[in-house]
Amino acid sequence: SLIKDETLSPQLREEIVLHFHGKSLSNTALFAGCSQGCMASAAMRLKTIVVRKFDYIIRRGELGRELYLLSKGRAAVVVNNTVVACIERGNFFGETALVSKTNPYRTVDIVALDWCELQQLDSDDFKELCVGYPDVLANAEMMMALLEQDSANCSLLWAHYLREKNRIFSESKEQAVQSKFQGEADSSPSGGSPSKRSTLL
Repeated sequence: SLIKDETLSPQLREEIVLHFHGKSLSNTALFAGCSQGCMASAAMRLKTIVVRKFDYIIRRGELGRELYLLSKGRAAVVVNNTVVACIERGNFFGETALVSKTNPYRTVDIVALDWCELQQLDSDDFKELCVGYPDVLANAEMMMALLEQDSANCSLLWAHYLREKNRIFSESKEQAVQSKFQGEADSSPSGGSPSKRSTLL
């Protein structure tokens, strides 16, 4: 694929991978408020897998070693043989087992409702991201704290955390841009104090 094509420049590959996965990554609490470089690094580590209709993607009780982004198809969250939620295209799932220190095992079954294409990020790549990008580690630690605080409503808490972190990140970017423009204006000849015109007496 173009994403793995090493004949392309790193900048172009980053633009391509963010085009395909950037929005989805920015919409999960794990990457809330992270830079484009961080999300590009995460996206470059994703591995594509295909799951047949009605096959299990995740089984309850298994050790969680991956998180997933659903690229195509739909999947169902199943608890005690009952569908409790539907996962649509563009959603991440499976991160709970990776961020939990107390229970690294899957707590629900995830079943493909269609032929599904998924992007998989394994735990080793996730750990490398945490080392390289402190924001990912900080997000994971916050997600763990919220999970331990209220496991029943952790998804709602994570969604609120995502909105607030992205809002703060956006405001910081806007302030940085404004400061840059202000600095350029102040350093330009027309931005300084008006020159005094000499007066002939």
